[in-house]
Amino acid sequence: MNSAIFPTLVWGVASFVYFKVSLDASFRSDVTVIAAALLGVLTAVTVYFSGFFYATKLGKHIARVRLGKASGFFGPALSVWVLGAVASSLMAKLLIFGFSKRLNRELGNDVLYDSYRVEEGLLFTALILVPLVLQLFLVVFSANAQTAAIDRDTPGPSKPSDASPTPKAPSPAPSTTPFGDSKTAPDSPTSAALFSQPLDDRSNENIALGLRYAMLDAQLKAKHLPKIGKPPWGEVTDWYSWEGMPVVVVRNPASGNLSAWSSSSPGKRWRTVDVSDVLSEARRLSESDWNSVFARWFTDS
Repeated sequence: MNSAIFPTLVWGVASFVYFKVSLDASFRSDVTVIAAALLGVLTAVTVYFSGFFYATKLGKHIARVRLGKASGFFGPALSVWVLGAVASSLMAKLLIFGFSKRLNRELGNDVLYDSYRVEEGLLFTALILVPLVLQLFLVVFSANAQTAAIDRDTPGPSKPSDASPTPKAPSPAPSTTPFGDSKTAPDSPTSAALFSQPLDDRSNENIALGLRYAMLDAQLKAKHLPKIGKPPWGEVTDWYSWEGMPVVVVRNPASGNLSAWSSSSPGKRWRTVDVSDVLSEARRLSESDWNSVFARWFTDS
């Protein structure tokens, strides 16, 4: 909460200056300093509480907040913004009624908006809502940029290039007879049929892709995978529960990239999972709660 105090103060001071300048320039009657200051305080409070909601909602949908794509963030965020906008418009008019009488007379001299001063009321409302529109724009823009960065940092399956050479059949491994003579083992029917027949481009691509994944699978099986609480590299940044499985998100100290690791059941090896899916779908836990919930993984590891 302390980290949010300074930005809230900045919003309040900037809103005070904005309201004083914009209202004086838009209407014949100037707004009083105390009314402009209270409007700045109103905006800062609205920004603080709506920002708290945005941050909480982004924690669940950060990996899906992309402009032009469906997301569970935009609907609730827009609803909260509309509620904040309506409340701010009504409270702002009440503040003008109580602390800036001359400007209130120009707006119709009513407690709330005057039906005979529609143009003045619409202009006043638009000026009041400018800081809230700016806040929502900044939230969505920064979330879109952060999600794009996560997508770039999340490795995807690599595709073999068109110029990659066709893999050659491995040489038969020599074996030794009981008499010490060396002989060459005959090729297996599968490999002989595979590499003796002419292959088209699609077959070459599929074979190269299959060999690459086979090599990656062999490397992962030969690699010592971490036990519970020991991610493969870097430091754990967050702990999650995802469909009943423990998940840890770690950051590479060298590159800053994020990766997610999970174990499907106690005693099973840890494996990498899609960090975007984890950040958008999994439930975030504290370290102590995570250790308590998945105590069986410690016992059986």
